Amino acid sequence: DMLRGLAARCKTLGVPLPEMCIIDNCCTARGTLQGALPSLLVFNDIWHIIARYLATILNGTRNPARDTVMGELSGALLKKRSKDGSGAEYFSKEDQERNLNTVYEKWAAKGNVWSTAAPKVHSDQVAHARKGCLTRSRQDILSDGSRIEGSHKGWNSIMRSQPSGIVMFLALASDFVLRRNVRAASKRTDSMRRFVTITARGSHHVRLVNYIARRFNAAILLQKAVSPTATLPVALPILKKILTTEVFGVVSSSLAGDFFEERKTESSDNDLLALAAEENEDLENSEITAPHLDIDPTLLLTPQYQPVGSSFDQQRSSADNCSQSSVSASSISVSSVSTSSISALSQVTAPLPVSTTGMTASQTLFALASGVQPTSLKIGKGDEFFLFMDMRSEQQWASFAMNPSKWLDATRQYNTRLQEKNATRSSSTGEGAHFVSKSPHALMDKLGDVEATILKRIATENYKSTKGNEDFWRKHCGSVQLIKTEATDECKQRKIPTCTRCKTLMYANGLKGAGNHKKGYCSDGVRQKASSILWPQPEGIFAKGTDFSPIKLLESIRGLCERLGGTTISDPDLSMEDSALLDLLQTRLKTVNRQMVFTLVDGLEMPTNVPDTLFITIEGVRYLRVDCLSPHT
Repeated sequence: DMLRGLAARCKTLGVPLPEMCIIDNCCTARGTLQGALPSLLVFNDIWHIIARYLATILNGTRNPARDTVMGELSGALLKKRSKDGSGAEYFSKEDQERNLNTVYEKWAAKGNVWSTAAPKVHSDQVAHARKGCLTRSRQDILSDGSRIEGSHKGWNSIMRSQPSGIVMFLALASDFVLRRNVRAASKRTDSMRRFVTITARGSHHVRLVNYIARRFNAAILLQKAVSPTATLPVALPILKKILTTEVFGVVSSSLAGDFFEERKTESSDNDLLALAAEENEDLENSEITAPHLDIDPTLLLTPQYQPVGSSFDQQRSSADNCSQSSVSASSISVSSVSTSSISALSQVTAPLPVSTTGMTASQTLFALASGVQPTSLKIGKGDEFFLFMDMRSEQQWASFAMNPSKWLDATRQYNTRLQEKNATRSSSTGEGAHFVSKSPHALMDKLGDVEATILKRIATENYKSTKGNEDFWRKHCGSVQLIKTEATDECKQRKIPTCTRCKTLMYANGLKGAGNHKKGYCSDGVRQKASSILWPQPEGIFAKGTDFSPIKLLESIRGLCERLGGTTISDPDLSMEDSALLDLLQTRLKTVNRQMVFTLVDGLEMPTNVPDTLFITIEGVRYLRVDCLSPHT
């Protein structure tokens, strides 16, 4: 619709249609664009081409060859970069194809640069170059990447500095576009420049100025009709009235969801390399960047191949040696200073002894303040860790196959065996540690950490422990299946991303397999980014990451209170849903004027049939009433 409006406006004004369009994903959008503008030539943005290559570099920004590769990729496409107001100059498509192949093969031969995702990405970009997508039909127009996306800085500044509703945002957006158009028109050489500089004098009050100019010109014509020989002022330039169907405002867009979560930081510099440097943070997180760049995120950790004794290994070894030397020198210096002053401060700085419960002083303070044993929240070293790894192999624990009831059963079994192991050691050696039951979340967090470690070790083929032995990690890396082998390439291993909230593998059944983790929200309906809401919440309270049911929450609260029945129940006897609900209530319940209320979660929609009597507004803030917990009930 936008392009048809542009075509209608150009036709009404009698000006040529746009000749060239620079976008990302040129081949995908070319048909749609040319449907509205048949003569339009569609080309790809050079920055996104380079970004695709950078996303496939092994170890991302930590690779010492990354900046050099970036510069050579830019030089393979551009004869000359933009500088001092002049646009970039592009190679022909034949030269671009040859140059890209040269750069890719050069670094592939050196090794430790490209990951296994690189061959496909390189093939796709060479196909673009072969079709001429990376050239320009006109070299006299500024069309390099840092220019065509420069307006994003303005849109981002509006959203950061002016948090507002849709009505206010539309007003701010209209003002932003208007002021930008005024600046652009002031640099033109046609009648538009005359209106902006002579009539409006740079003012953005375009309609008011245009109305005054029309009245002024009408008064001149009237005076000329009365006194034809009189000396009259020159008429002011005015805006043309163009009758098109275009409107400014919110429109329906099927593509909006695809771009909603993507954040881009644009550079004011025209240099593509300067723009790339500011994008390092996004490109470093390849699990987020790769899907937007049409790259399989599971291939980015595996090197294309690793020659023994490469320059990269030597550089890393040299860096490690330097680091160790620096630390040693630093330790000597600090030690000497500490020795000279320890006598005066020994009474206040000496570490406190570990208590009989096995907790440090800070853990003891935490336990007294919160009523929670801190050691119950994590799996420790030694027996706790080795027992966990053994049970993971025996029970085939995998995050994508676990649910709250399975976690509860696993926790009970683990606590039973840990207590038995501790009692056995205590009876034989007298050195058994104080036993503390672990919470289900301790096992869940530990399994997420272990799976991430195992996937990384498999991808890098590093199975050595700190003592140099490979038996332990080889055993546990192969005991539970976490890597899916594709039918088209049995040797290609796929690293599976893990949800940071529920610790579940995202693509356990392949990238498009049924039963995978939902995009954007966990199995309990809470969005992935809501890390403050503990997983798993009772079923029905949250849905799809966007919906919240007050009725289901009140039902869950009442059901929990009825099950407790006023008795004391230890934490392991509660289900994971109960524990998560209690944590949610602890953070969001408050008492105002003897009324227990629940602080609503921002950004969630509620059913339209929820009665208003369930809510109460206090000092301008809307809360959900929890009458079943209020003192007067």
